Amino acid sequence: MTKRVMHLINTIASINLLKIHAFLFVFFTIIYMSMDFEKHFNSKQKNAIYFSASVHSGVGFGDISPITDDAKILVALHAMCSFGSTLLVISRSRR
Repeated sequence: MTKRVMHLINTIASINLLKIHAFLFVFFTIIYMSMDFEKHFNSKQKNAIYFSASVHSGVGFGDISPITDDAKILVALHAMCSFGSTLLVISRSRR
């Protein structure tokens, strides 16, 4: 294969990984917004997007935290998925 074709394949693969990363953010945001946020977290429903962005980016400011065991498991799953997808995007972009 030529260098052009390989570059095109790598570019497409990187874009697909970014789509997966974005999908995970939207997926978990929808889950947070659809659940009884005030029951499971120490915050109002309107902060669900902010919380999801905080967890997904790995920042985790700590001003909103899960209260119930179900919410703690969901947040841990979200953090692991977003960390894994971030690593995939970074590793792919370094090729």
